[in-house]
Amino acid sequence: MANPEHVAKLKEGVEAWNKCRKENPDVKPNLIKANLTKANLRGANLNRANLNRAKLNRAKLNRAKLTKAKLQGADLRRANLSGAKLREAKLSGADLSRARLWGADLSGANLFRANLLRADLRGANLRKANLHGAKLEEVKLHGTKIKYANLQGAYFRRVEVDGSTMIWGCRIDRYRGEGIEYTDFEGVGLGDIRIDKPGRQLLEYNIRRATVFHSSGQSAGAHRHPI
Repeated sequence: MANPEHVAKLKEGVEAWNKCRKENPDVKPNLIKANLTKANLRGANLNRANLNRAKLNRAKLNRAKLTKAKLQGADLRRANLSGAKLREAKLSGADLSRARLWGADLSGANLFRANLLRADLRGANLRKANLHGAKLEEVKLHGTKIKYANLQGAYFRRVEVDGSTMIWGCRIDRYRGEGIEYTDFEGVGLGDIRIDKPGRQLLEYNIRRATVFHSSGQSAGAHRHPI
């Protein structure tokens, strides 16, 4: 559970919180399971904070510093994380559905099986992020940079992309049959995406095989995502 003193200090406001962090640089805030729903945490220094399973739905975290923060299983639905620094943050199993992540830095972040349904990742940096098994259905990826990331088993159906979207040097699963996890880009036009040749070939293969399977009369629900 969260340290009550840490929660109380955070609720005093960002200015008081950041001052306390500056004066106590070696303290790692314990905010496990803290209820911070709709909290105004704009620009808060939450580097290395433990926010596992915290309630942060609809929280204002734009420009917050969350480098190496622990956010496993955290509720971040509809949170505003625009411009937030989430480098090497641990977000496995977190719910980021409909979260706003414009220009967020998620380089090296662990998003294993995170739910990013309809999240807005325009301009975000996902370099070397772990998106294994993550759900990114209907996500906005305009200007998003996904380089050297792990996309194994990731679910990218019907994402919005354009010529400024980059997918480069990523680990991609080949389609091996329905019911088996693979990098799923069904319903996505790859034409304008800046993507390396091996990645494009694999994704086009996956889209083609999945489309053939579904058009053959098999149930599209056979590929059931684990989230």
